[in-house]
Amino acid sequence: MKAKTITKLVAIALASSIMFKSCIGSFRLTNTYWEWQNNMTDVRILNALVFFVIGGPVTGVTMFVDAILLNTIEFWTGSNPLAYNSQEITTENGRFLVETTPQGHKITNMETNEVVSFLFNETENSWAVETPFGVQPLFTAVDAENVKMHDGTVVALNEAGLQAFKAATNQRNLAVK
Repeated sequence: MKAKTITKLVAIALASSIMFKSCIGSFRLTNTYWEWQNNMTDVRILNALVFFVIGGPVTGVTMFVDAILLNTIEFWTGSNPLAYNSQEITTENGRFLVETTPQGHKITNMETNEVVSFLFNETENSWAVETPFGVQPLFTAVDAENVKMHDGTVVALNEAGLQAFKAATNQRNLAVK
């Protein structure tokens, strides 16, 4: 009788565990190392050889630091200290430094040093752009599939919605000229 009760309790605990959010953390440092190691060169066999030489010890260290320090910080503060990063991007319009910040994203033109910041308001679930002229609202998330633009237009988050908004914006710009 006791074995059946214990089995039922274990089964209920395992079945209900899928309803609870995991608190093990994102292991951002370890995942960043693995991404770097897998894309270190264009030669997969060379990447594999490097992994066999240093992968074990480095993975062990990154997992230890993640588990003990970074994931603990992430659990108690809600954000991982390594989540904020920067990347240089080169386009036909120039070179840009894109930085992820606690507030959103900051984009710096590397040639002119002009800065534009995109700011996220978590309370309102909205984005704004900060320029030398001030902060201008961009859009607010309505639900998982739609956003409300600064002018009140609701846009579907798909190709058709984007094209419709782009066409409407172009029409307004022509009317202003």
